[in-house]
Amino acid sequence: MNAVNKSRARLFKHIERAALLACVLLLVPISAAAQDRCTARIEVRLDTEVSNPRDPSFLSSLTANPLYSLSWIEGEDSRAVYLLTGPGTDYQCKGGIEMVRRDASILDLRVLDPDSSN
Repeated sequence: MNAVNKSRARLFKHIERAALLACVLLLVPISAAAQDRCTARIEVRLDTEVSNPRDPSFLSSLTANPLYSLSWIEGEDSRAVYLLTGPGTDYQCKGGIEMVRRDASILDLRVLDPDSSN
């Protein structure tokens, strides 16, 4: 291989490495942002009109935003405990909590200590 071809091969190797590094550097913030999820355990007292507090359509209507989700943990009668998950930090979860609180079927809402059993 002559000197020109060796130089080109070395140059292409450096370009490949730079492109790979650029891709990695671009993907790191995206994956970190995807992992930023807030969680909050909330206890609600529901209106007696709510027939099934586990119903997925009822749960999605409470958040009114597809970025937030509610998972039923436990409950009986008109009391239910849910896990709220959403985008961002736990501080940003307050927006999701306020969405749930404003729903007409929620009579009372309190945020539970993450370390408590209910």
